Amino acid sequence: MTHDPSARGSRSRLLKWLGISGEDDQAEDSAPSEIANFRDPSAREIWLPAKRRLLGKVADFLIDHDLEVMPWTLEIAYDCVTGANPRLAQLILERTEEGKAITLPWLEQVMREEKGDGTAEQLVALMSRLEESLNDFAKTTSSARTATSEYGAALQQHVDDLEQVSRAG
Repeated sequence: MTHDPSARGSRSRLLKWLGISGEDDQAEDSAPSEIANFRDPSAREIWLPAKRRLLGKVADFLIDHDLEVMPWTLEIAYDCVTGANPRLAQLILERTEEGKAITLPWLEQVMREEKGDGTAEQLVALMSRLEESLNDFAKTTSSARTATSEYGAALQQHVDDLEQVSRAG
């Protein structure tokens, strides 16, 4: 097996990269100073760039579609940018691909239709509950009618028995 000097060089670079090479005394000397200067980043330092990117995307959405800055449009932009409302984002994408503008009246119509879908689902659930309640009421009414008929028959039998006792006695 022959020894390839380039392989040795790449191996030593890998070991240096991993931080386990013992060949370089300078790396050992510089490591304590790097550790001394190292500090944990604060939560603000971690999240601030992400917040700035998110706000930039929301602003770009509003500017790209020439929408007014209002709480409602900010909510729509946020939902589309973050993926909170994928259906709306898809509708906006399809509309822009068709070359049509995203306007406030169009957004109002889409949001009304979306809320209407929820209302229709709620109406179906409510109708189902009403139907179950009516079926339960019908069963209860039928049971009450049967119990009343049985009670009336038993009462009539008792009256007939009392009449026979009074005729006999």
